[in-house]
Amino acid sequence: MLLLVYAVLLVMLISIAVLSSRLNIDLENFIKDPALLSDSHPLKGFLSNAGVLIWCAAAAICFFVSMIHSKHGDKKVALFFLFSGLFTTVLLFDDFFMFHDYLMVEYLRAPQEIL
Repeated sequence: MLLLVYAVLLVMLISIAVLSSRLNIDLENFIKDPALLSDSHPLKGFLSNAGVLIWCAAAAICFFVSMIHSKHGDKKVALFFLFSGLFTTVLLFDDFFMFHDYLMVEYLRAPQEIL
């Protein structure tokens, strides 16, 4: 399991280096904190960041409960919590990367009202 975690992290780091090189974007833009890059107050966006942490905790709890129920409980309950964890993870990434606020509106021209 530890090898898998290190492999995923290595792939992420290599991907960031390749993106930085190909898109001609400074590597520090991928690595540094946004508040540092924009010379903002470190507490700017605190509530948004706290929300991402809550999404992450909720997803982790759902996956944990799903694992427990799949081994020692009802399979339907396990499946419910598995899909709840997956859905919560989608919401986590949406909130963290601002898909509905910026990326989908800017690049896919999706109307903000629908999103």
